[in-house]
Parts: sequence; structure tokens; C-alpha cells
Amino acid sequence: MNEDTADAAIGNITGSNSVNVFLGLGIPWLIATIYKALYYNADDTRSKFIITDKSMPFTIALYSIAAIITLLLLTWRRYSVSAGKAELGGDPKIKMISSGICVTLWLIYLICASLYAYEIIEF
Repeated sequence: MNEDTADAAIGNITGSNSVNVFLGLGIPWLIATIYKALYYNADDTRSKFIITDKSMPFTIALYSIAAIITLLLLTWRRYSVSAGKAELGGDPKIKMISSGICVTLWLIYLICASLYAYEIIEF
């Protein structure tokens, strides 16, 4: 409650999302891999994980770019005197600009990933 920085909040958000992703996706994938290794021959096509979604590489690249920009923004806010040296606190004007950047990145990701998945845009 009386911290100068938002380390606890950022750690909680990051840790919670990491656990959700790693356990929510990792454990079922591990169970399926073990099951397929035990019950299917290596030559059987059912023993392989085949991803047919052509938009996967594009969405991963787009997400990675947005994540890097967000991390750079948080790092800048952490060490910038004008931002108050805090990820979530500091000058109200810079807080609004930072939140606007994050929402804009999310909207760009959402729109571009959807348009690419529906083959409206291509790269």
C-alpha cells in the first residue's frame, strides 16, 4: 500500500498471467504428448501435432512486437524522472498517454489479427 513503485502490482499481474498460460496450455499439451507417445506409433499421423492455422506466425509476431513496445514503455516509465520513476504512478498526463499507447497497441493487435485470420489482409 505504501510503496513508491508498482513492483508488487506488476509482479502479481505478470506472475498470474504466466501461471495461467503455462499451466492452462502446458499441462494439457504435456498430457497429450505423453498419451500420443504411449499409444501411437511414431509413423502414425495421429501422433503429430499439426497446426493448420496460417495466421499463427503473423499473430505471434504481432503480439511480440506489441509486448516489446509495452516493456520498453514500462522500462522508460520506471527510470524516467518525467514519468515519476513509476510504472503505474507519476504524472497524470503521462499516465493517460501511456494507457492510451497500451490500449492502441491492443486494438491494433486485435484488428490486424482478426483481419489476417479472415484473409481480408495478407502479408
